[in-house]
Amino acid sequence: VFIESIQGEGGIFPAEDSFLQELRALCTERSVLLMLDEVQCGIGRSGHFFAFEKSGVKPDAIGLAKGLGAGFPIGAIWAAEPYAELFEPGSHGTTFGGNPLACAAANATLDIIEEDSLLEQIMANSSIWHAALQGLVEQYPQHVASMRGVGYMVGLALHTDSSAVTTAARDKGLLIVPAGHNTVRLLPALTATLEELAACTRILGEVFAELSA
Repeated sequence: VFIESIQGEGGIFPAEDSFLQELRALCTERSVLLMLDEVQCGIGRSGHFFAFEKSGVKPDAIGLAKGLGAGFPIGAIWAAEPYAELFEPGSHGTTFGGNPLACAAANATLDIIEEDSLLEQIMANSSIWHAALQGLVEQYPQHVASMRGVGYMVGLALHTDSSAVTTAARDKGLLIVPAGHNTVRLLPALTATLEELAACTRILGEVFAELSA
């Protein structure tokens, strides 16, 4: 079984803790591997190092990429024992796998996340940011249906065409992308400050206000 801990392209849908726990129990009962895709939601984006951690679930394998290299291309698979033993030397090689520069970038990324206490910062900042975004839901219900997500991985479900919102936001200097059915994704850098998050909310407010005019 291979699922995302938080659906990204599908529209930012975090898996409920109870769902992951029941899925883990079912996979264990049926001797099926539980593999979690943390490519988009992992490496701190949720405020936890892995998005699944809050559930207490222990997967058999994890897929990682994107944030692992902080912009430098790299991907990785972590497997738990005894399944890690299936990867014998040479059995999982790729032409450019294990690139020293990419691995150095990943090591530096992990060091910065720990040394700069980014997880704690994301947890603290996101609670304030989410409250401000929820304010947009309440202020512009004709455009915004709901907000969902965790940490620095948020989706705004829209009544309005998402492409119109992303285009207007881009013209104002805010880069956001659509996801799923009429949802826009907000994925700030893990180093984003409260001031930058506030600017994001302000620009979105301006967009919705102009669409209401």
